[in-house]
Amino acid sequence: MVQLADVVPLVGGDSRDNAFVALLDRIVRDCGDADIVSVTNGTIPPEVLIRFGFVGDAGPPLSWLSDFDCRLVALPLDDDGWSVGGTRLGLRSNWHISFAERDTA
Repeated sequence: MVQLADVVPLVGGDSRDNAFVALLDRIVRDCGDADIVSVTNGTIPPEVLIRFGFVGDAGPPLSWLSDFDCRLVALPLDDDGWSVGGTRLGLRSNWHISFAERDTA
């Protein structure tokens, strides 16, 4: 199993996407004997992953084989909620969990 734990930079444009295409091409070729190559959702643009045949595990066929369920909870410290740099930590859309933060051993 090969896990792409995280990628940087987290933002960018076409040049970033082109770099991911080149990197994934190399990784897929170099790790061709791996049973699975996995990447966490949100680290590489979906269009790039689709190009290399990656599929999500939230829908068939992979969802039929997995019962992994992970919840991350953030609670406000006061009635106003908790924000850092103007980002509300209670909103699900403001969170991204990569393999680097997971116990994947």
